[in-house]
Amino acid sequence: MARRCGRFIRRPRTPIFRSVGQFSKAGLELAFCGNTMKSQNITLKDLLPGFIVAERGGVVRLAELQ
Repeated sequence: MARRCGRFIRRPRTPIFRSVGQFSKAGLELAFCGNTMKSQNITLKDLLPGFIVAERGGVVRLAELQ
C-alpha cells in the first residue's frame, strides 16, 4: 500500500476523487493504515475526503471486521 498511497492523496477533479466521494456518501467506511501514514508522513488532511485512520494498522482493522 505504501507505494500506491499516492492514489488517495487529495487531488480534486480526478476519477478516484469522485469515486471515493461516492463510496463515502453510500456509507462505505474508508480506512487508511495508520502505520503507512506515519511511515509516509501523510496526515488525514492529505487524504481524500471521507477517509478515517486505522490507528492500529490496516491488517488489524481487517481482522477486527472478520
